[in-house]
Amino acid sequence: FCRLSDSPLKMMKGALLAAIMAIVAVDSSLGFATSGFLPALRFRAGRSSSVLSSTPRMAASPLNPPPGKKGGFFRGLKESIEYIVNGDEFIRKYTKEFGPIFSATIFFRPTVVVGGVDVVGEFLQKEKGIAYSSLPGPLQKLMTTKNVLLQTGDEHKNSRKNFAPLLSSTALNKYIPTIEKRVDEYLDSIAARGETALAKDFTAFCLQLYAEIFSGEPLSEEEEKLFVTYNAGLFALTDWEPSFNKAKAARETLETNLQKRFEAARDAGRLGEDKYTAQRMFAEGKFLDGTPFDSYMVGYSTTQFIWGAYIETASLMSSSIIALMTRPDVSKTALDEAKGAGVLAGGADYATWNLPYTNGILRECL
Repeated sequence: FCRLSDSPLKMMKGALLAAIMAIVAVDSSLGFATSGFLPALRFRAGRSSSVLSSTPRMAASPLNPPPGKKGGFFRGLKESIEYIVNGDEFIRKYTKEFGPIFSATIFFRPTVVVGGVDVVGEFLQKEKGIAYSSLPGPLQKLMTTKNVLLQTGDEHKNSRKNFAPLLSSTALNKYIPTIEKRVDEYLDSIAARGETALAKDFTAFCLQLYAEIFSGEPLSEEEEKLFVTYNAGLFALTDWEPSFNKAKAARETLETNLQKRFEAARDAGRLGEDKYTAQRMFAEGKFLDGTPFDSYMVGYSTTQFIWGAYIETASLMSSSIIALMTRPDVSKTALDEAKGAGVLAGGADYATWNLPYTNGILRECL
C-alpha cells in the first residue's frame, strides 16, 4: 500500500498519461504482454547458420551449435527453470560466459539464443527466414497464429498495416479524452481513500480503460474475471494443465462477447462515434488475400489488444510512480515538463506533446 499526499497526486496524472500513451503506441501493436527480455530465437530443425558472418553459408556444410553447457535432460530442466524464474539474469550470465550467441534449453527445447541489440538486428536482417519464436507451445496456442507476435513475412506486414491506424496520432487524440476522464476519476478516488495498492489498483484500472478504448464499452465484472483467467493461463507450460484449458475457454468467451459488442454497435450505426474509433479501424482491416475482416476477427483483435496492453501498462505505471516518489527532484522535473507541454491542462493535442524527460523515466522503469 502507498499513502499519497497532495503533491504526488498532482504529479501522477502526467506520469499516468505518458505511461498509458507510451504503451498504447508500442505494446498494443504487438498484441502481446512483453517481458523484460527479448524472446529467444530457435532455429528450425536441420538448419544451422553463420548468421553473423559476412561469408556466404555453404548449404552442404552444417555447423556445430554455438557454445553452451552440456548435460542432457537435467541440465535442460535446470536451464528452463532458471530462464522462467529470472530470464534477464539467465541471459546476462550466459552471455558473460559464452558471448552473445549461445546454446541453451529454453522452455524445455534446444534453443540458440541471439542476444544484444546489434547482434539481434544483424541476425534478423540476414537470417530471419530460418528462425521462429521459442515461446512455449501452450502460450502460442493461447495467442493463436493470428497474433502479430507469432507472424512472419507478408502475413506480419499485412497485420502491421491493418493495426497501424489504431496507433496513429489521429487515433491517439481520439483516445485522450477517455484517458483523461478516467485518470481524473481514478485519482479522485485515491484522494478520497488516502492510499492505494498500486499494482492491484492499476491492473483493474488499466483493464477497464483499455476495454473502453478498444471496444468502446467497459467490461462486465464477469469479463474482468475472464481476462484475469486468460492472462493466468499464459504461464502454463503444457496444454494439459487446468489453467491452460480455463484460459482457452476464457479467451473464446471474450472473443464471442466482444464480437457481439461490435456487431451491436455496427448494426445500430454507431461506429462513427469517437468512442468506437478502434472498433471502426479494426473493421477496416483485411486478411492477406484482401478479404475484409469479419466480425469474429474484430472480436479476436479487440481481445488481444486489451490483453496485450493492460498488464504492461499497470506494471510500468506502478514502477514509475514508486521510483518518482523516492526522488522528489525527478518528480518535480517530470511535473514541470508535463505542465509545460500542456498535458495537465486537458484537451491537448497528443501530436504536440514533447516529453523527453518523462519518456526517459519510463524507459528506465520498463
